[in-house]
Amino acid sequence: MLKALFNNVGFLSILPVGMARSLEDVAKHMYLFPIVGAALGLIAGLVLTFMQTGLPTSVAAVLGFFTLLILTGFHHLDGLLDLGDALIYRGTPARRREILHDTATGVGGFGAGLFITLTGVFATIEYIGLGGSAVLLFTASETAAKLAMVLCAAIGQPAFEGTGSIFTSALKKSRWQAPGSTLITAGVLLLLAGPIGLLLLAVPVATALFFVYLSNRLIGGVSGDVFGAVNEVTRLLVMLVILWMRL
Repeated sequence: MLKALFNNVGFLSILPVGMARSLEDVAKHMYLFPIVGAALGLIAGLVLTFMQTGLPTSVAAVLGFFTLLILTGFHHLDGLLDLGDALIYRGTPARRREILHDTATGVGGFGAGLFITLTGVFATIEYIGLGGSAVLLFTASETAAKLAMVLCAAIGQPAFEGTGSIFTSALKKSRWQAPGSTLITAGVLLLLAGPIGLLLLAVPVATALFFVYLSNRLIGGVSGDVFGAVNEVTRLLVMLVILWMRL
């Protein structure tokens, strides 16, 4: 179990824990994604809280948010950029799949990345400015974001052979992973915000369903880029809901 957790941490972050096994082994324990998300959110939240002692709130909030992105190695953001380019292209799913593999970032990806990132920054500034807990904000949002990835893999079909297909195949073989991951996320949210925090579970469920539907129409199924995009969007939406609820 400890090796599986380290493999997940190594896959989802830049933390130097290494990946002793293959990507297939990571996929077999995808249910652990929310635990990794909670750890990354906790670290970023603690960093932001520490920086608040010597920096203006807005500056600390910006640096804290980018700490979270840095911890993930901007890996998921890259998926959002690729999917953004495919989203604005009007053509066949086959051509859109080619765009996903294009290393250049077009206006669609740039626009999507800029909007999601800036909105996340401003949501963090606003929430921290109101006296909210950075640990709650980042831990809850990153945990839920990782659950959305698990749910995408569980209910989606692969668009092509690649990273996405490895995870979808593993989740189809181990159907208990999605419910298990949901229970883990529920536990984290309950610990952070009490029973009202469980309402946040609706966000990753909704975003996963939406992205599966959208990716089916765009590229004929889910992929690693879709997982990255759903992570970024879910994180932002959970942050906005937390801000709205003033948790």
